[in-house]
Parts: sequence; structure tokens; C-alpha cells
Amino acid sequence: MDGPPSTTSEERLRRGAVVLGKYEVEGVLGEGGTGVVYSAHDTTSGDAVALKVMHPHLASEVQIRGRFMREGAILRRLEGPHVCRILEVGEVANPAGGEPLLCLALPRIRGRSLDRLLAEGKLTEARAVAIAKQVLEALECAHGQGVIHRDLKPHNVLVDDDERATVVDFGLSKIVNGGSGTGTTNLTTLNMVFGTPEYMSPEQAQGDELDGRCDLYACGVMLYEMLTGALPFAGDTPLAVLTAHLTEPAPSPAAAAPGLSPAVTAIVLRALSKDPGNRYSSAGAMRASLERAEIFPDEPDDVPEGPAPPPPPERPPASDEPVPETQRTGAVPPSAGPFALETSTTEPSLTPRPPSSRWQGDADTGRGRERTSRPRVSQPTSKRTPAPPPRALGWTIAWILVVGASVAVGVALGLRG
Repeated sequence: MDGPPSTTSEERLRRGAVVLGKYEVEGVLGEGGTGVVYSAHDTTSGDAVALKVMHPHLASEVQIRGRFMREGAILRRLEGPHVCRILEVGEVANPAGGEPLLCLALPRIRGRSLDRLLAEGKLTEARAVAIAKQVLEALECAHGQGVIHRDLKPHNVLVDDDERATVVDFGLSKIVNGGSGTGTTNLTTLNMVFGTPEYMSPEQAQGDELDGRCDLYACGVMLYEMLTGALPFAGDTPLAVLTAHLTEPAPSPAAAAPGLSPAVTAIVLRALSKDPGNRYSSAGAMRASLERAEIFPDEPDDVPEGPAPPPPPERPPASDEPVPETQRTGAVPPSAGPFALETSTTEPSLTPRPPSSRWQGDADTGRGRERTSRPRVSQPTSKRTPAPPPRALGWTIAWILVVGASVAVGVALGLRG
């Protein structure tokens, strides 16, 4: 298959040319599907920079040019310890004439791309996990600012001599392809400019709307490749690879890399779930699982994420089912201590219920006595006025009767006199 139209020699920037007002071109670093990358330096500070100039055939597209300026302004605000930030966004004159070229100025990062490291063979589990955590930290930063990479792959991850990983080319896929997934239509129209099939999520292959979980899928593919030295899905054609992503179950990395820890194996398989809802909910959650796997390698992380689901609605107890104390009387106030006070069922604040037999025992001795259930209330003793005992109530009634009789006798004697 022929490659996409590239920049001709007449359209390349000349050595010594100053673009965007202060960046002097030194030479060509490389060329990719979207443009040519030049080495340059800032004439005001002396800092080394990289200039990514998009191919003229892309710059001539009105929609791409408009997205480039809009998205570029957003991407300039994107910063993070493992994100390659954008210094400047603008247009440069085309040496061959015609439409101005679109240019991004980036810090020049010393290091090699991850795909070059993988060309030397698979990585150790510790090294692969360390790189993956840094990639996820970059994704966490970008997703938090509403930016999805959409074309995450080893070529877009740079690793320096200190094993520090930096993710590049955030947002370029959206600039070229727009907001939707790449899909087979865009693959044909742009002649495979964006969306490397080996790292594309199933929803991206179908052209669905995307969110940050498509980047987590790509990170899962990269982690599988770092651990095994091979890709989880392969095919003779790009369409065959996309079909495999959509239809074939994800292979276990432990099958290709014996000795891989169960925890990391489970993380890779979860990241490669076909359904985005079955993947990690965020880059931060996946990174936390990798950190846990480093501490507990033999314990797959199957703890649910986020808040616990709400409890099921309460159902009324069956007639032969004992009623829990918390359902009958509510929670015990802290000041009530370990004991609850019993009251008569005639209290107006309590609702009588059918009697049932309960065994009340001592938790320490195991001794107990059978009693009939009565409602219990738990209140602070300092606020409770105990009901008068039955005997005191009887003496009160008797005293009222005696006084009433005395009054009646006195009235009768007065009438007779």
C-alpha cells in the first residue's frame, strides 16, 4: 500500500530559517504520517526545541486547519510531568509557495521511543510496569483537562536515559480526524494517517464516540507488548487486525510470558476488555492497581472501584423472622453506653408488634435466658425520666380517694349544722 502524501524536498524548511518569530531550524529529526519533525533552538533562551510541521496536503484541508488552531490553544494549556507540552502553535511560510504550513513547537526530549526499545526485545515486568505507570500518569493529567490522546502507541512514548517516560502527540488525532473514532472510513480516506490498528480500541475501530477509556485500552496493548515482546492481536491486513480487536478474546500475557505475576496479568486483561465499561474507570485507577501489584504480585486486584453500591431496599421481616434491633429502635446514641433501657409496650412512642421468642444471653459466658420480645429504646440516661412504678401509682390513687372522702364528710356535717 502506498504511503500518504508527504512533504517534498522543496516544501521542507531550510537550515537557518527562523520560524514562529524565534525558533531557528537546525535540521530534520524525522518524518511521520502527519508531518516532518525538525530540530531547532530558541534564539532568545538557547533551549533545544523540536518543530513538528504538518504535511502540506493536511494543511490545505479547511476543517483540519480550523481544528489545528482551536485544539492547539487547548493543548498549550496541557502540562504534566510526563506530558510533552506545546510551546507555540502557528503557521510558517511554505518554501514552495501555497498555503502556509501548520507548525507546533515542542521541547526537545533526549531519549528513544518505546518502539525502538521494544525492537531489542521484551522488558522485565518491573521495567514495563514502571513505564506503564508513567504513561498512565500522563493520561490522567490529560483526561482531567478533557484531552484524549486517541493514538497512543510505543512510537509516541519517549524514554530517556533515566527511564523517565514522556507521552507526545496529544490531540493530533482529533486535529486530523475530528472528534469521532478513526474507523475504517477514516482509515481509507486518510490512507492510514492516524489510528494504528494494533493499538486501537474496539469502539475506535467501529467509529464510535470516544472517551478516555480508549487510551486505557491502548495502554493495555502496550503493556502486553512490553511484557511479552508481541502484540495481543495481529493480522495480515489492517482490517484483519481491527476485526481481531472486535471479535477475538484477549490472550493472557502469562501464556506468552511464563512467570508473570497474577496481579499484572489481571490488570492487562481488564484493560483489554472489549466493553469499555469493564475496563478501569480512569487512568488513575489503573495506575493504582499497578502500584498495588508491585506490593502484592500474587493477589489480583478485584476490589470494586468507586463508592460501594447502595444497599438493597429494606423489606418487611417475615412473621417468623426476628427483627434486628437497629430496625426496631434505631441506632444507639453514643451517650447511652452499652446497655439499652426497656420500657412498657404501652408507651405511645412505640409501635407494638407480634410477640416472638428471643434468646438473650451473655456474649462472654454463653449463659442466657429466654424472654418474650418487647420493644427496646436506647436513649441517653441523662435525658430520661423513668415511669413511676405500679406500687407508687396505687398509693397516689388511694390518697386521692381519702382526701375526697374527707371533703365529702365535711360538707355533709356543715349542711346538718
